Amino acid sequence: MTRKASAIALAAAILSSGALAQEQDQRASFGDDASYNYFGGVSVGYKYQELEADTIRDAYVKTVGLNILQFEWFPEQATWMQNVSWLAAVRPKLSYEMTPGDSAEQDEIAQASDSEKEGWTRFVADLSIDPFQLFGGEKTNHRIDINYDVQTFLITVQATRDYFYVEDNDAKLLTAGDKIDVNTTFKEAVIGYSNEPSPGQSFMMGLFSVDYEKPVSSDVSTPIEAIYKGEFEATGLYLGGSLRFFGNLDVSLRYDFTFDAEANVDGGKSLTRDEFGIEDSIEYESYTLNAVYDLSKTRVKLPMELRFNYTQRQFDAFVEGSTLNDDRIFGVSLVGSFTL
Repeated sequence: MTRKASAIALAAAILSSGALAQEQDQRASFGDDASYNYFGGVSVGYKYQELEADTIRDAYVKTVGLNILQFEWFPEQATWMQNVSWLAAVRPKLSYEMTPGDSAEQDEIAQASDSEKEGWTRFVADLSIDPFQLFGGEKTNHRIDINYDVQTFLITVQATRDYFYVEDNDAKLLTAGDKIDVNTTFKEAVIGYSNEPSPGQSFMMGLFSVDYEKPVSSDVSTPIEAIYKGEFEATGLYLGGSLRFFGNLDVSLRYDFTFDAEANVDGGKSLTRDEFGIEDSIEYESYTLNAVYDLSKTRVKLPMELRFNYTQRQFDAFVEGSTLNDDRIFGVSLVGSFTL
């Protein structure tokens, strides 16, 4: 990723206006015309998702079986909670994703692999707090956003040449054509500020912390290149925003960056360490593009949304410019909303 591309993405993130507008509208829409409900707002949907990675040379890296059921719960939309002032100010949201059924390829891989490995799961806890309303004031457009996201899934690595796979000080020889299934975990914590100056237009900024485990290839710890379970960490700033088009299409962009990331293998050896033991600084960039098309605001009047999401995460050696990790995740989902 060039500096020019980064600058363009940053400018776009600043000029657009916050990725939370569509979520705020979705939260507000639950129960507008509904009768009494006990459980709150619920969204259930289906997502197809793919991941591409270019971090292992001479190997194919892909995900399989990422046909996902997703669930979202907005508890503050329960009728009996409408008079709970602190809940209205906090606006909690819980999300969960999983691969359904016994035929899910992710589950089959998990069963055929190490028993500690799991298929795709994702859990997201989200709070969007109005600090003025929380302490007895009027409702405002100012929000303090707190988010914790955990994703776990398996990827298949197929080598096109001989490789050693090293994990927990144990080396396994992979010959050309061999496959290995590796558990990948992504964790992110976010705290930030967002504002919606007008309906369908908002911006956000704040701090993020990322902890990422996935397979990479390197010769930093062995005389020949081997595949390791890489550990990537980054803490930095994010900027973003969203705009609404045609009254029912919300498009948002978020850009994360830091120049003080870490990328280690084999018990803490930096992926940028050279033969003299000198380590290059590591920068991290992430781009997240989301689009939500609200079918309830079209002629069909269905309480459903068509969602598109694209994420790219990249770790680079700062001076040398080499890419240590480059993931691209693409997803399309259809989600229906109702109250219980």
